[in-house]
Amino acid sequence: MTVMVQAGVAPGIEVSPFSAEPLATAILLTTFGVLLGVSCAATAAALFFIASAPIWPVVILAGALLGAGGGAIDAGLNTHFATHHGARTMSWLHASYGVGALLGPLVMTTILAVSLEWRWGYVLVAAAQVALALAFIASRRGWPRLPLPDERPRVDRRGALRLLPARLGILCFFLYTGIEAGAGQWSFTLMTEGRGEDPVAAGLWISAYYVALTVGRVMYGAVAGRVSDVTALRACMLAGVAGSSLVASSLGSAASFAGLALLGLALAPVYPALIAATPRRVGHHHTAATVGSQVGAAVLGAAIFPGLMGVLAERLGLEVIGPSLIALGLSLLLAHEALVRTSPQPLVQPA
Repeated sequence: MTVMVQAGVAPGIEVSPFSAEPLATAILLTTFGVLLGVSCAATAAALFFIASAPIWPVVILAGALLGAGGGAIDAGLNTHFATHHGARTMSWLHASYGVGALLGPLVMTTILAVSLEWRWGYVLVAAAQVALALAFIASRRGWPRLPLPDERPRVDRRGALRLLPARLGILCFFLYTGIEAGAGQWSFTLMTEGRGEDPVAAGLWISAYYVALTVGRVMYGAVAGRVSDVTALRACMLAGVAGSSLVASSLGSAASFAGLALLGLALAPVYPALIAATPRRVGHHHTAATVGSQVGAAVLGAAIFPGLMGVLAERLGLEVIGPSLIALGLSLLLAHEALVRTSPQPLVQPA
């Protein structure tokens, strides 16, 4: 539920990742549940500020608070689930994120459809964040206790970055979100303006892409632990390249749209499977720092690569989108192969 709400929090506003650990240190929280509650309260406050903002600078300042709260939730939950749970739960966590990403635009569309001002959409999601904050604080005894400041081990970010598996993992996340965001943001324009497809049909297939991302994570969660995560990731990345090739092809509308759906399904397990494998690859001591860096790299990839695709499309035409997705997919596959070769065994991630 947390990531469902967080994913739909602020369409159009990119948040930067903040590690959960510095926020916990700053306010001396006692349990992880309280940390999540405070973080949800911070995002709720930011959304209320955005909804009532009289001028644009207020929105920018509120975006910083939104980044702090949302980033703590993102990095904190990913670190917690990677450390205390297996690939199955991690995959279902990210499937919930996909549900939230689908619900966010629907909430705003419904608000506008009933002739309410856009601000009410932010108020509605902020209210949901308040409810989550109260739920986390009420259930705080069921969450792990956070160590006191004098008990807390120092987060050695530099030490983590000296590990080759950590650096390669960060690269994988940077490339992965470039593909996911690039396909999501540019496929509609490619299909409609570049190839003259019906906007309604194109919109439905873009929705199918995001549905496939969510369904694929649910499906992977059902089989996680029964198959090597390396084998699963390798197969998914190859399927992603195949899907990108269909999108780039001139085989007709059906092939391009089918390729987009295949791409979404293939990409689905990559993010949660890589996060879940992080403790095994870098050790528990470096997990928090590495996960935080991976989440940060994912945000950068989602911001940088779609922009680069736009620059290329302006200079070379929209058909460059497909080959760009193929190039990113092959780069991700190579980065993952390098990560596998530098990482310890076993290859089967516990469920």
